[in-house]
Amino acid sequence: MAYREAVSRAGVVAMLLPDEVAPGVWPELVTGLPGGAGVVFAHGFNLLYGALEFPAGADVVLVSPTGPGRVVRSTYERGEGVPAYLAVHLDGTGGAKAAFDERLAVLGAMNIMRIMGIFARLVVRDNKPRYDTFQP
Repeated sequence: MAYREAVSRAGVVAMLLPDEVAPGVWPELVTGLPGGAGVVFAHGFNLLYGALEFPAGADVVLVSPTGPGRVVRSTYERGEGVPAYLAVHLDGTGGAKAAFDERLAVLGAMNIMRIMGIFARLVVRDNKPRYDTFQP
């Protein structure tokens, strides 16, 4: 099944591809996204450096656990979680925060902490390095 066809049936797409691969497949993926679809990224490089274009009305969130998949799974099975980096990149539907919280609950990351991606945007995109000292 082609990427475009696969995402055309999705309400939420998880982008788990390596950062260097995502820009190459993104043009095909994005043309298949239905209106109001959500996209969840596990890595923030392409979000932070603007490598991808998103359709109007899209919800784009980052949920990036700080451990490898096997650790995320084993801690979740024990009723715990791992810390995760979290950010709402775009809130096209007005419901991105709720979708964001659902993903955190699934990972168990809400049990540990929330680190919002605002610090990265302030430091890198907005050129305000002093905010780097405030990061948790």
